[in-house]
Amino acid sequence: RMEASLFWDHFFLSDAQLSRLRAHHGEEVAFYFAFCDLSNRALLPVAMVGPVVLAVRNIARSSGSRVYAVLEPFYAAALVLWGTYLLMLWRRRRAELQVAWGVEHFEGRSFERPQFHCWHNASTGEPRYYPEWRRTAKRAMSLLATLLQTVLLIFLTILIYLHYVNAVEYYTGIQKTLIASALNGLMYGLIIMGLELLLFGAISRVLTEFENYRTQSEFESAYVFKMFFFVWVDGYLWYWILGLVHIPIVREHSGPDGRIDPAFARQTTIFGWRVFNEGTTTVDQWIHSFETSVTFQVAGSNTLILALENLLPVLWVWWVRSRWNAHIRRARRSLNWPLLRRVIPTAGRGGANGKGAGGTGGACEAAVWDTLLQLREVLWEGNRAPYDVFWDMYDAVLYLGYVSVLSLQQPLFPLIVFINNMIEIRTDLTKIGTCQRPLPRTTKDLGEWEGCLWFQNFLAVLQVSLFIVFSTEALETVWFTDSSNPHYFVDGRLTVYVRLSVAFGFCVLLLGAIFVIRNTMGELPRDAGLQRLRRMRLHSTLRDRRLSRTRSAHSVNIGLASVKEKAA
Repeated sequence: RMEASLFWDHFFLSDAQLSRLRAHHGEEVAFYFAFCDLSNRALLPVAMVGPVVLAVRNIARSSGSRVYAVLEPFYAAALVLWGTYLLMLWRRRRAELQVAWGVEHFEGRSFERPQFHCWHNASTGEPRYYPEWRRTAKRAMSLLATLLQTVLLIFLTILIYLHYVNAVEYYTGIQKTLIASALNGLMYGLIIMGLELLLFGAISRVLTEFENYRTQSEFESAYVFKMFFFVWVDGYLWYWILGLVHIPIVREHSGPDGRIDPAFARQTTIFGWRVFNEGTTTVDQWIHSFETSVTFQVAGSNTLILALENLLPVLWVWWVRSRWNAHIRRARRSLNWPLLRRVIPTAGRGGANGKGAGGTGGACEAAVWDTLLQLREVLWEGNRAPYDVFWDMYDAVLYLGYVSVLSLQQPLFPLIVFINNMIEIRTDLTKIGTCQRPLPRTTKDLGEWEGCLWFQNFLAVLQVSLFIVFSTEALETVWFTDSSNPHYFVDGRLTVYVRLSVAFGFCVLLLGAIFVIRNTMGELPRDAGLQRLRRMRLHSTLRDRRLSRTRSAHSVNIGLASVKEKAA
């Protein structure tokens, strides 16, 4: 409770609070909270800019201005580069904490897992051996199972997407908002982000166990990579379908008024379900619906995940503990437990004065109850589920990727993520109190998740580039305005070749900017470098003093020995 109050009383975390977390729960938990705190600090200015960008977009659309269409690519590029800047800031912050906590040279030990099934190699005499061809075969089988799960994910996402398309095409007004946006967002959050994620997590752990890794570090790395693959596909699949498939198809087969061709609409079906209605929703309306779906789905999934991961466990533990405490209070009043009747045979029943063979009955009862309460706390701690930062890191990685990619469609998304993260970083520590106390683990970084963050940042470049050229009207509104130009347009539509060429050029520029940021920002801040240099000098000085003292003691011992020889 004291630790949780630190988070509610302060807007951001200080070094002293992170050091206290490290002292209580180890470097692994402390590095997670340090990363979340740094991301919240970096998110604050982006979250403040979001409402301004949204206001500019609405004003530009209502007035027919091209201002937002001109600024949209620059805003998207700034968000991607913000993600790179955040990761470089984390490198510097991580270096500071490594120096402050003395783990900059830490190398984790890889212990052999008890579940590792080994063979004995008779030819070499090596007792712990497992043939590489068997592990390769098991990895191939795991890959096949992962791909089958991905196919199931795509199938479920398409079903929910067809429900969304049907609601957008056939409903209007408040019904369209409630069914297409709110209800569909809850379905997506519950089925895809909730149930399918739990199923994939359980199967991925079984597959990783099946691959029979020797050390715990190898097991955790393989499991993290499997889950990150699912997180990345699961988190963006809906937006790929709508922004990179649906909207380009509507644009390619629409007439001059922006409405889809009736003949094409009648022919396009999935599982017998017509995808498009004849002549109802235009290209601009689908682009606006893309922006609306981002808001409702992300907000719905955020709320659902926050409740499932933080609120429900706390309420469940509070309810169980309250029932436990009530049961103990009733047992203490009536002494109706068989165990207590054996442990306290005379307490409260040792005669008129309440005395028994063991002395004063009240004192005996109080001592036994103190022991029982301590035993209750031990049992309570042991029966709780263990705490793991894995699922919390999953949320942090996914939502930071959303900020770089989906803020192009909904400028308020950084503000939504900032509010969610500020609540979750406070509830996470409360959640630690509802689980088993985590075993402190010494680490010097976030582990495999750091590689996942950089991988996500580079893929954000590709996603943002494709969303700009296919899911917005920026090219036709600003850069390619002459629809009669045969080099760029065919039948009044901008060709796919031109769009892909612009996306490629945009990717090259963004990758060049990322390269510049990575090479101009030092990984080690000046203060941390000076502190590390002072520590190295201090260690060198102490070593020299220790050697000099050892030499002096050795010379004294030699002198004493020579004196004794002369005296003898």
